[in-house]
Amino acid sequence: MRVVAPPTPLWPVPDGTHVVHLLSADGPVDRDVLTEWADGRRIAWTPGEAIESSTETTLVVPVRVAWLPPGTDGRRRWRARDLPLRGLGPRIPDRERARLRRRSPDRCAVVIGAPASMQDLSAARGEATSLEAVVARRAARALDRSERSVLGAGHKIARAVPEELLASPRFTSGLGDLAARLGRDVAGVRAEAEAHLRELVTEQDPLARDVWAALGRHLWSRAYTLDVDATRLAELRELAARHPVVFLPSHRSNLDGF
Repeated sequence: MRVVAPPTPLWPVPDGTHVVHLLSADGPVDRDVLTEWADGRRIAWTPGEAIESSTETTLVVPVRVAWLPPGTDGRRRWRARDLPLRGLGPRIPDRERARLRRRSPDRCAVVIGAPASMQDLSAARGEATSLEAVVARRAARALDRSERSVLGAGHKIARAVPEELLASPRFTSGLGDLAARLGRDVAGVRAEAEAHLRELVTEQDPLARDVWAALGRHLWSRAYTLDVDATRLAELRELAARHPVVFLPSHRSNLDGF
């Protein structure tokens, strides 16, 4: 079992600080891995449990299990031969996770996200947002950032978009104005808006994306010669490991999409 944690000075936390590790398990194998890792640590399995066992100065540290693609850190990619798994990440069948844990322990990683104090989490709560939702959202973001150290920069997870919009004070204010104009209660309008948001977002499967990229490399490497500034590309990779990056292709050719 390996551990992936954010870089210093975010980790480790100062000695003597009250810490609650918020564990996120997707299935029995994940739970076993986290239970083994958490031996002797103060833990919570849900945001509600973390809140109940915390004070304002408590640091909440999110933890989950990541099942990594084959390869080496920074160059891990799913391959066409992995297609029988029918989706990866959280969608790997539990029996396959158990096999990976036994035969390829380097592909099972306990991911630790940067801690956040309960005081800061409470301050980020909006009028229409529960504290549990804030804790869950911040934990997911922190864990995604930590995973980049072994998976590289990834795309924005679409399932998080509705939560981010619904937690926005501006969006919440707009829902209130709309409900007033329609003569409806805010809760009903909010529920309808949430349903539409979840219908609109799209999800990219990491396996499909990596296989498609491999196909693209196979095609253009045999038809074109590319002139790449490797130094600036390295700078871009470093930037993407610390911040979200938006790419704006020029679309000067049909190849730009790759």
